[in-house]
Amino acid sequence: KTRQRVRVHIGTIEALARVQIINEQNEIAPGERDFVQLRLETSIVCVPNERFIIRSYSPQITIAGGRVLDNSAQKHRRRDAETVKKQLEKLIEAENDKAKQTKLRLETAAEHGLTFADLQALTGWRREILKRAIAENVENKAIIEAESFFVARTPFENLKAKTFTAIENFHRQEPLAKGMLQATLREKIFAHFPAEIFKAVLSNLERENKIAMEKDVVKLAAHNLDLSSEEKLLRETLQKIYRTAKLEVPKLEDALTEAIKNTKSDKNHARKIFQLLLNSGELVKITDEFYFPKTEIERLILKIQESAAKTDDRLIDVSVFKTIAGVSRKYAIPLLEYFDREKITRRAGDKRLIL
Repeated sequence: KTRQRVRVHIGTIEALARVQIINEQNEIAPGERDFVQLRLETSIVCVPNERFIIRSYSPQITIAGGRVLDNSAQKHRRRDAETVKKQLEKLIEAENDKAKQTKLRLETAAEHGLTFADLQALTGWRREILKRAIAENVENKAIIEAESFFVARTPFENLKAKTFTAIENFHRQEPLAKGMLQATLREKIFAHFPAEIFKAVLSNLERENKIAMEKDVVKLAAHNLDLSSEEKLLRETLQKIYRTAKLEVPKLEDALTEAIKNTKSDKNHARKIFQLLLNSGELVKITDEFYFPKTEIERLILKIQESAAKTDDRLIDVSVFKTIAGVSRKYAIPLLEYFDREKITRRAGDKRLIL
């Protein structure tokens, strides 16, 4: 009966356990057979097909015997009895088919998958036998290899569908964004999954041309940016502001304020349009306040390199840089610090060496 306390004898071990009968009656009549889960009070080591004997707790009378089907099962709930029985019946049917058994184990593990070591612990098979079973499944595309993890095809496809939907919803909510950060996607869908499975899902979707990845951003391959007439006007206004300013650019907040004059847009929306210019490479971030046209930055780099070629030591100070760039110290210092970060210049005391 369910909840009955018993003594389990397996190998040389005697362990106390509670019985969970996997049927609606919660008991097995004398002479009948059925599936049970033995909830042991102490951990033991066993492998599938290992035989055991069950004796009553007191007095000690042999009441049943059986063999192990699953040595690492989760606690089964009564409402899941039919599902569990079907899984166990499939394991019995696949008794002489190791590839099928491997696939069934992975289907039970669902989207979290299993490592080679996990599968060895579940099956008790030698390495070469398990390798052959895995290889057969991989060849038949029944399981997916995700670096050190293996995932059955169906749960893997479920993960792909969830990932695609999450990116699709992101585009619907943020139509002007370049794409969804991979870190955000992982937190949303893969927070409790191994990183290897996350990478495998993205790689698989990218190979199928369903998504596109660029550095730390992911988007749907079919995603196109369609701007409204007002959004196009905002973009053109921002482009003009920075193109006209050249190297004496306004602070970002001032540029956004100027761009939304005589429009129905607010700063938040203008900031998203500004981000498009940044994403496209038209503007280059120097500081959180200052962004410069890429063409002006490239032109300035050529100027300072030409200036360096005319000197023996290739050194330049702030004063000379201000003259070459035609800007005040307000812009000169952030620009020089940016060039230091980009390995175009290197500090040498109070001067810069042009590399």
